[in-house]
Amino acid sequence: MKKSPGEILHAVNNTLWNCPLGDQIGSLFSLQVEPETGIANWANGGQTGAIIIGSAAEANMADPGSPLGACEDEWFESRQRILLPNSTLFAFTDGFRQLFKSKFRQ
Repeated sequence: MKKSPGEILHAVNNTLWNCPLGDQIGSLFSLQVEPETGIANWANGGQTGAIIIGSAAEANMADPGSPLGACEDEWFESRQRILLPNSTLFAFTDGFRQLFKSKFRQ
């Protein structure tokens, strides 16, 4: 049975929480796309982002969320959107945000 993006993040979160190496946190953007329908399902944990660029207006897909491994048994919301043909999904981490702000918004 296929797990939803939110369930995948939940499992990774608990793995990091229970890690014997100490505090382990991270970021992850989990995305599943059904090619036949264009339906995209995603969930976000931590400082990641994603936008859709294409034939329709740009759409923000991922606002920063709780980092993975920060809280035990944290659940992450799965979201859904249709990706139109010839759309581009651009996913990035907080490093891109910081670079963009420092280089282009001075």
